[in-house]
Amino acid sequence: MALKLTITDSRGVTATYHQLAMAVIDYSADSPVVTARVRSYVNQAARDAENLPFGGTAVWSRDVVLTSMPGAINQSTIYAALKKSADFLNATDC
Repeated sequence: MALKLTITDSRGVTATYHQLAMAVIDYSADSPVVTARVRSYVNQAARDAENLPFGGTAVWSRDVVLTSMPGAINQSTIYAALKKSADFLNATDC
């Protein structure tokens, strides 16, 4: 599971493939707050190469704080919330 969206960072590096690397759930607030670490790659082939010895690497990773998480918290609901966040608005599943 991953997201497809073309993003160019301040250095001019463009990534099109974004994958959830980990999530931290904070239950201390009135409703859970999820911090999702998303790793971004030039494309899916670069991500797939990361699984090989001396393979590709992410061009960047970012933490996205998700404060509105209705219902169960799992990989699918985190991806759905990411697609509603400003960082990944208009992203599609891939």
